[in-house]
Amino acid sequence: MVCQLVDQTTQSWKTVLINETFEHDFAVAILSIHLPPTPRPDTFMWLPNSKGRFFVKAAFQIASNLTQLNPQSDVPWNKIWKLKVPGRLKMLIWRIGANAIPTKENFLQKINVDNPNYKMCNQEIASCEDIINPVLNPPRASCPTEYSWMISLNMVIVLDEIWQLRNRISYQDEQVDILKTIRQVNYRFNELSRFFSTENPTPPLPIQHKWEPPPQFWIKLNMDAAIVENWSTLVVVARDD
Repeated sequence: MVCQLVDQTTQSWKTVLINETFEHDFAVAILSIHLPPTPRPDTFMWLPNSKGRFFVKAAFQIASNLTQLNPQSDVPWNKIWKLKVPGRLKMLIWRIGANAIPTKENFLQKINVDNPNYKMCNQEIASCEDIINPVLNPPRASCPTEYSWMISLNMVIVLDEIWQLRNRISYQDEQVDILKTIRQVNYRFNELSRFFSTENPTPPLPIQHKWEPPPQFWIKLNMDAAIVENWSTLVVVARDD
């Protein structure tokens, strides 16, 4: 809660707690927010308006401007919902494609961040479409076509593990353990691939019958019958080789 970051006695930010909880760039942005000298009840404020009032007309104008600045994405959304992955992972891919996850790229559009690079690798930010493209358009692999969905499944699991690891490093000070992450990816892939394989099993191959001779000193009888309205026929073939 935000109130836990405010010293109610002095009506000021708890600087030490904020610096320990958030990254430097975010802590600076929070501490730059002015707090009123006396406590006030929370109210909704519409930031684009100088008086904090919301108007539908102003919201429509802002939405129109955003549509012009941000053209429709080329992400093939239908492919996301057809993936053979759990619903939670579909939502993760959708959020990445819609640029709706709390990344530094999104924070850059709202607050001033000194270092826009990723914290884990210190590399420049890639586009959201580049991130999910290996999932929706996986590379070719030497496996039957009916199992190609497993490539996308593996890609989604890797992305989810990276996102979870990023959160643990950012907010729980966890150390990077690549081997542990690889084991987790393999475990989840094996579990989910078995589940989705049994959910839509591959049709069995037709069984080809072949006559086999009986053991020595035995005779095998093969029979067949045909029955119609007025008569029936029974055929028996006895063979020992």
